[in-house]
Amino acid sequence: MDARPVAHQDRQDPAGRIIPSADSAGRREALIEQLAGAGLKPDTVDGWQAFASASATLRLAITIASLEQGFALDEPALTVLTERELFGERVRTDRKRRRGAARD
Repeated sequence: MDARPVAHQDRQDPAGRIIPSADSAGRREALIEQLAGAGLKPDTVDGWQAFASASATLRLAITIASLEQGFALDEPALTVLTERELFGERVRTDRKRRRGAARD
């Protein structure tokens, strides 16, 4: 499996199967809710490797993985997207916001 970095084209029109990765279980659940708002219902898997070896009929799944950058594979055709690639910046947690607010 030769992986390549996710290019702009991969984010706009991903080929094959897609797996967004969240940094934590809480972020995964928030992302599932956002995807549901768009009419998408991903299955939860234990990692991109499990997704890659799952049935090809599973087209969209979500996992927890602390990745700085997603990647795309040609064989099997799948794209792993990070929260940063989906939303444009690193997601702040409520804990960090509360800690910052306490200092203000």
